[in-house]
Amino acid sequence: MNITIRKENPLIGRIEVKGEITFQGATPSNDLVQKEVADKMKVDPSVVKIKSIYTKYGSTKAVVTAHVYPTKADLDRFEPKKKEKKTANAEEAAPEAKKEEKKK
Repeated sequence: MNITIRKENPLIGRIEVKGEITFQGATPSNDLVQKEVADKMKVDPSVVKIKSIYTKYGSTKAVVTAHVYPTKADLDRFEPKKKEKKTANAEEAAPEAKKEEKKK
């Protein structure tokens, strides 16, 4: 991985990184790229957030954008949380709906 732009954001306290990664086959996963950025920046992978991985069709290069935080607490504070999957809520509601149908 080659880091092309490294910008420090003192207001938030993070480093914004943009780089280029080469790969074979399919586009690498966020976890794989996260580990590679962490190795390059010499930090723990848990403080790296991958924002985007863009490839051109048929190319073996991708442009990666990532944010590197000083601590895990800072990452949790500034990055948006993932939404819960609706299927988990639907599975919990499904048994209750079946019980109501049986009562009728």
